[in-house]
Amino acid sequence: MVKREYPGASNITVHSSIYGVEAYKRLGFVTCGEMTTWNSSIYVPIRLMAKYAPAISC
Repeated sequence: MVKREYPGASNITVHSSIYGVEAYKRLGFVTCGEMTTWNSSIYVPIRLMAKYAPAISC
């Protein structure tokens, strides 16, 4: 769906709950930052990079 809506996107970054990180990793995402708390929510930034995209940091 993301490719259809944003065909030029090369990376996808999401804020995963700490419980979802392992599931995202199995889909090919990698962590790109430290666990963070914002508005009482705890999340870990994770990113999925297209195979053709240059590696960039979060």
